[in-house]
Amino acid sequence: MVARYGVAALAFYGAAQATSFGVLALLHLAVGAAAGMALPVTHGTIGRSSNPHKLFAIVGTALGVAAIIFYAAVPPAIALHGGSVLFKVFDGLMALAAVSALGFPK
Repeated sequence: MVARYGVAALAFYGAAQATSFGVLALLHLAVGAAAGMALPVTHGTIGRSSNPHKLFAIVGTALGVAAIIFYAAVPPAIALHGGSVLFKVFDGLMALAAVSALGFPK
């Protein structure tokens, strides 16, 4: 799972640097495949925990708070620095997910 989030982070970093549509499209495919394989493992891990309903509630609340912060901070940053900022933010989020996944049970 760490590797999949790591691949997604690297692909988002590449997307922030991309100058052609073809490269950007291939990087989007890589991100989609990597994150698409990592997220179900994350959900499955939560589902197999001792108290999955409580954990899903905590994760859902954290996601809501993170979304508010994201939508408050990212659009002004994009307006100020350009569209590649979005991919840099996503890169950081996937890198954070990769590091966080180190603490998941095997």
